[in-house]
Amino acid sequence: MGKFLYSPKNADGSRDFTAEDSLAEIESLLSQRWPELANDFVDMNSVPLRKGLSLFLATLLLRHPAHKSRMANAHNKIVAAIDAQPKDAAGNPMVSSVVLGNRELKFDPSEWKHYSSWGEDDFHRGFVRSIQEDTIFIAKILLKKRWSVVYSETPAWVTSDNPFFIISPHLRNYQVGAPAAMAMFPISPTRILCLDELKEPDGQYYPIRAKGESLYNYLTWVNTEGFMVCPRHPDEVLVEIDHLVREEKRRQGLT
Repeated sequence: MGKFLYSPKNADGSRDFTAEDSLAEIESLLSQRWPELANDFVDMNSVPLRKGLSLFLATLLLRHPAHKSRMANAHNKIVAAIDAQPKDAAGNPMVSSVVLGNRELKFDPSEWKHYSSWGEDDFHRGFVRSIQEDTIFIAKILLKKRWSVVYSETPAWVTSDNPFFIISPHLRNYQVGAPAAMAMFPISPTRILCLDELKEPDGQYYPIRAKGESLYNYLTWVNTEGFMVCPRHPDEVLVEIDHLVREEKRRQGLT
């Protein structure tokens, strides 16, 4: 599955590489600008740049393997909720749509038997279909936020296997559009992109405050799924995070 994570099986057993090719195309386009984004002060108010970055960031949210697990959990909850509804003579639930968050999705009762008994291949196709169908939806949400970049003169920030994340632990993929939802993405060890809804100037660069990198690294750390990548020795980064947490607990009188 890992080798073909974005290439599900077709009915005849062949692989569908459509999503894989689309992801590669987005990555290829962004790679042309990445050296500038990682090291310089590009115009963050550029509409083409924001559109390209929004598409890329939306795919990062949707293509993460953890999203597949969340989809499976959501599927099971939907099946349980629909199964509790009245049935017609054919045993299909009398449901025409399902509301997920602020979206209403049409439901075809004739597909119920298949949908309620999804297997691994079905979940795989559903996961990839979500990337294809929801990327634009999430990208539009990201475009509406305020964009800013915090920068450092020396390598300061870590990244992880979950590089683009919603800061609040109570907000996940589709809640990126929730009121006041904030998101972060370490572009490089010296640049970190912040998306929020603060009433501040848009498209600005801000120098990091003295020893301020610890907070950003802490937020990356708590949202890490498995591993971090550090521009400095990991022990040094973790000691700084531990010091930050201890200081905050003392400030709140918790120690």
